[in-house]
Amino acid sequence: MSAPDLRALINGFQVSRAIHVAVQLGLADRLADRPQTPAALAPLVDADPDALGRLMRALAAVGLFHEGEDGRFAPTPLGSGLCHGRAGSQAAWAGLVGGPEIWAGWGALLHAVRTGETGFGHVHGCDVWEYRARDADASARFDRAMRENSAAAADAVAAAFDFAPVRRLVDVGGGDGALLAGLLRRHPGLHGILMDRAHVVARAADVLAAAGVAGRCAVVA
Repeated sequence: MSAPDLRALINGFQVSRAIHVAVQLGLADRLADRPQTPAALAPLVDADPDALGRLMRALAAVGLFHEGEDGRFAPTPLGSGLCHGRAGSQAAWAGLVGGPEIWAGWGALLHAVRTGETGFGHVHGCDVWEYRARDADASARFDRAMRENSAAAADAVAAAFDFAPVRRLVDVGGGDGALLAGLLRRHPGLHGILMDRAHVVARAADVLAAAGVAGRCAVVA
């Protein structure tokens, strides 16, 4: 490994933060079908044109955006993974790991290593589950990220396992039911039980209904 490689690892937090901000501003979504200059995009995302241009050039340097000769930016194939709602999207995951509660928790890593206490607990005074139970925004970020990951995994799980002999499938810690809903949709003879914390499964009804499987899935807090 060369010195520049080491420097890239050291500065990795800067890239992670830049990606999080890009997702918060919805840059990939806005540029997916219409490349724009930072000056044209800035008023649409409530950003300073010069600062936005610097951010976009930084993300272009790591391969997430491409700057054309006319100064307009567009997502690269890799950067398209920051578009919400697309197959394989990582936008919700970037929103979660860069969220204020996670960001602050990792800032206390030295304390965690020295004491054995989690950095998150040290900073926030509770574990992640209690925090999400009382902070609706943090809980929503987590749910979006888990739903995104589950959607990407559902096809692979369905293809890897023979569900024909199974009558009832229990997903323990299944969040809002995205993975279980995907499996029930693919296997009409299958019934499900979704188990998670009360404040989590409270949001499962819409997910199960949208998949058309609510009648085949019991929800247990």
